[in-house]
Amino acid sequence: MNIVVCVKAVPTNVKNPVPKSDGAGILIDGDCFMNESDDYALEQAMLFGTYLHICRSPILWRRTFSSLYGLLSPTGCYNPRGFLKVWNKNAQSISDGKELRMRIPICGHITSHLGYFCWWPRVRSISLTALLLAVGGFIFANTALGADIFPAKSIRMVVPFPPGGGTDISARVISPSMSAGLGQSVVVDNRSGASGIIGTDIVAKSAPDGYTIVTAIINHVTNPALYAVPFDPINDFAPIGLLTKNPQILVVNASLPVKSVGELVALGRSGRDKVVFASGGIGSPSHLAAELLKGAARISMVHVPYKGSAPAILDLVGGRVTFTFSSLPSALNLIKLEKLRGLAVTGLARSLLLPEVPTIAESGFPGFEMTAWLGLLAPAKTPAAAIASLNAASREALGRQEVTERLFTLGYEPAAGSPEEFRTYLRSEMDKWAKIIKDHDIKAK
Repeated sequence: MNIVVCVKAVPTNVKNPVPKSDGAGILIDGDCFMNESDDYALEQAMLFGTYLHICRSPILWRRTFSSLYGLLSPTGCYNPRGFLKVWNKNAQSISDGKELRMRIPICGHITSHLGYFCWWPRVRSISLTALLLAVGGFIFANTALGADIFPAKSIRMVVPFPPGGGTDISARVISPSMSAGLGQSVVVDNRSGASGIIGTDIVAKSAPDGYTIVTAIINHVTNPALYAVPFDPINDFAPIGLLTKNPQILVVNASLPVKSVGELVALGRSGRDKVVFASGGIGSPSHLAAELLKGAARISMVHVPYKGSAPAILDLVGGRVTFTFSSLPSALNLIKLEKLRGLAVTGLARSLLLPEVPTIAESGFPGFEMTAWLGLLAPAKTPAAAIASLNAASREALGRQEVTERLFTLGYEPAAGSPEEFRTYLRSEMDKWAKIIKDHDIKAK
């Protein structure tokens, strides 16, 4: 069992400062814990506002943890030197006004606590009632606090698409920084199939404790207009936050004698060759973008849906389909290797990564725009504290320079926001794409 300890320097001229709870753990006044040679500066218990002193040293550190009082050891083994070693190592950062967060185990050795009560002369006068209350407080803290602190174990991030696709790549870029912010591993778990429905349904039916989350893309709001999905895309989930937005790119095999959207449309109208487009699944961003182009160009095309964008691109490289719309992360290296050719991007502005590639709107179809996005969801009824921690970790990750630079090179634009903003965005996207699917008579086959 762990607690999150947040340490922050306090001015030395403050006498006996008492820290305040930060809502996620314990805020410790490090300036009071200053004597490394004093092996007895171990701990003090807070019992309904009364301190039970369990150490000889007058140099004591105080703490409060959301009105739960009990006996806790800062290192879990009655040895403050481990804490001091971490403290001294980070002293400069703390003195610069930063906070140091540590995850520290809580031990439940009540016998040891009773031994300390009985051994120290200073506390022999404590009444039996006070002693029992202190031990009871310790037991309560060990159970209740352990249940409230989030996260206390690793978090499973389900990606409902195969490895190698844009959603998978983005998740693997962001998850390590989220792990650092949360103090626990965020493990990516690919569960692909049925246009993302299988993996998403796993999360919808998972325990609402914040330890199983899912990456959601536009399929999350388009699938209900195409399939009888086993979950409600809005009410069965608790939004964590939007992560990124990104345009798609129209790509063909580099050996195809087509160098523009106009030439691709001309090929389709000529009837010489059957135009076959691949997608990451019915209702996926690549499918919707192709259907929009098909309607705008008024040409006949054959749709071949795949279980994710990665296998679709593999068949495009192999020459088995004519074109696909892909996320930039999935296509960028293949374009640089001249295995694929980028004809146009679906955003209203050109991508800074491929400034020479025009937009579809520039290529004879004014107003054409389709932007994909990526966000995080948890099961409905996930505690608000867990959602807040996950949202904060995702926003912190997107604020890291190395993460934003990596996402930028992959064609993603960070778009962090609050859970409430993401819920509103999901509803607006669902309404928009339901209308487009109906107007273009897009059906699951």
